[in-house]
Amino acid sequence: MEIVATQSKFDKEIPVVFGNAEYDAEREMLTAADELIRQSNIEEFVTKYFLDTAYANKSIELFGTGERVKLTYQERVGIQSNAILALRAAILRKQL
Repeated sequence: MEIVATQSKFDKEIPVVFGNAEYDAEREMLTAADELIRQSNIEEFVTKYFLDTAYANKSIELFGTGERVKLTYQERVGIQSNAILALRAAILRKQL
């Protein structure tokens, strides 16, 4: 089971706003959290877990049908996107 390549950078940078201390602190926290997530490589572990879970669920669903258990490319991309979003949302929820 392979992990599908994803975009490693945002399309647009987080804008710089002058004069708002809360915004600056929040921006720094988001940037630091993103860097920590990238350096720790935790997204790969979470993605593998989500893919393994999806494969197991599909195996249960197809049990006894004789069909081959395989996740499609679209399923893998969706699962990977959900895994990364869930990880980042969970981390940010703890920060806020």
